[in-house]
Amino acid sequence: MIEHLEELILEILIRLPVKSLVRFRCVSKSWCAWIDSQHFISLHLQHSINTQTNLHVILSDCENKTDHYSLAFDEVFDEPLTKFNNVFTSDKGYKIVGSCNGLLCLSYSIPKNERLILWNPFTRRYKKLPTARVSKLRLSPAYRYGFGYDDVSNDYKVLKLIPSYGLKSYRHIGNEAEVYSLRLNSWKRVENFPYSEFKFLRSACFVNGSLYWLVYFESYRMEARDFESPWLIVAFSLEDEEFRELPLPSTSNKDDDLKYLGVGESYDFDLAVLDGCLCFLKIYDSNAVEVWVMKQYGQEEFWSRLHLLIPEGFYDLDEPGFVKSLAYSKNGEKLLLETQQKALIWYDLKKSDNKVYTFPDVLPYFDANMCFESLVSLGDGSKYDGSV
Repeated sequence: MIEHLEELILEILIRLPVKSLVRFRCVSKSWCAWIDSQHFISLHLQHSINTQTNLHVILSDCENKTDHYSLAFDEVFDEPLTKFNNVFTSDKGYKIVGSCNGLLCLSYSIPKNERLILWNPFTRRYKKLPTARVSKLRLSPAYRYGFGYDDVSNDYKVLKLIPSYGLKSYRHIGNEAEVYSLRLNSWKRVENFPYSEFKFLRSACFVNGSLYWLVYFESYRMEARDFESPWLIVAFSLEDEEFRELPLPSTSNKDDDLKYLGVGESYDFDLAVLDGCLCFLKIYDSNAVEVWVMKQYGQEEFWSRLHLLIPEGFYDLDEPGFVKSLAYSKNGEKLLLETQQKALIWYDLKKSDNKVYTFPDVLPYFDANMCFESLVSLGDGSKYDGSV
């Protein structure tokens, strides 16, 4: 009887939001130990992922870069924005560079003052990461980051790419790489980023144990290299800590790709994560968007395509931000998009109908990221929300 009662309590608890679970830790020592256990933390997180519950859209203010807001994930955004406690009171410029299992990775990089923070906004704990060894020798703030989870070693990792320049010419000659391990609370050098002549377009996407970047080759150097396209998807395995190349979907041939550089109808490319899958976005200036979803990793033939049409007035290729796919609705019939850092759009995949949400009074411009509530711990050295 007691055993069945415990199973019933467990089934109830794994459905609750983190705020309730934190309060219930005070019920008794046994409840506290139960909720804090790795087994329960994993069950709670997995249930949320499987059912798309306890899911939030995190909106970061692009003007006042210390403010972050939460919007409960729903097909109708009728709840008010919830402002997180501000842990970044001393500096502006913190940017979310990764989201994984309820943890956010934020960076603040200026010469000689680089900071990286891991933050669980739902347990209200954060951890300032130690300075990477290579960073101490660099003045450039143009670092690139990726953040994700290595399920083999049960470890959260941050990859940082540090640009290297010639001592005399100051010409960019490559990118050194370091990996931070939360479990070890330390950095280590790994192989350099192998595509030194490519440039990064956006931050990394984390999918299925790997980080992905979309990089491009400058047009004036195209003739000197035997590349089929100026674009490339580069992956970094958090398990093997090695880089590899992925095939792009067959959206066009080499000549068509060069239209991006100024010939014919212009468009842009981007990467995103959708329902646990890597997405490749081809964004036209005619407000049409192709979303290619990779169902099986590393195999070109497993890209599947969606066609979208963005409402007029919420899309301009000349503005930053473009289009980002965020999540499917629970029934899979709608797609949540962020456009131009100023609107959330629920796109109906069957009816081509759209519902547009903006927040002009609070967040005229924002960057959106998806984040599940979780109890994932940051380990020793973490602190409660407050001034960093």
